[in-house]
Amino acid sequence: MQTHSPHDRVPSLVLCCVQKLAQTLVKYGPKKVRLAQLSLLPRCALEDLLDILVARNALNDNVLPHVLTRQTQRLCLEGSSQLRRCLLNTIGRSCPNLRVLDVRGCQQVDNRIVRDVLQHCELLICLRLEGCPRISDTAFAPALWKPPLAGLLGLEELSIGKCGQVTAEGLLGYVMKGAPMLRTLDVACCRLMITDEVAGELLFNFGLCSLDLSFSQ
Repeated sequence: MQTHSPHDRVPSLVLCCVQKLAQTLVKYGPKKVRLAQLSLLPRCALEDLLDILVARNALNDNVLPHVLTRQTQRLCLEGSSQLRRCLLNTIGRSCPNLRVLDVRGCQQVDNRIVRDVLQHCELLICLRLEGCPRISDTAFAPALWKPPLAGLLGLEELSIGKCGQVTAEGLLGYVMKGAPMLRTLDVACCRLMITDEVAGELLFNFGLCSLDLSFSQ
């Protein structure tokens, strides 16, 4: 019979504690939870807590500043349109070790937020911006006479579907040239960006493993 060490049970125990903490936060907020102590949670527990709060649409401006830490590697905020832009502006500097950022459907996300992340998060491998209509070429453009943004260099996955302000010039000139490791690209619903010529470039010249051109031609 297979036996399990005590350590095998720790993740489920931590998850139970995180779920209880999330319930308390949703019900009582700072009345019963010392928000300043949240940053002391282990990284995986903190990321799980964020996932639960986002899924319940319960992440708010009071909690977010306390869960943006140097240890954060995965930040999934999909659909969290209630978060103020001024707080999202701190993600890049607060989370320099960020590897995954998902802000799909966050219509308040703008160029400054994305650019700041790309400047300060050198380990970034996944950036999901689908449904962020404020994003344009400027988010990916390096400063004059400067090399590509550091966060682009190791980027492997990018989603800019429904980002109607990104142009073909920005995609090819800033994103594709600045992100040599990119293997997965989503440009769905970008009719103005994707011409036959651009589609050919993406299909044959950049070594992509996955390319979503749905409703873009």
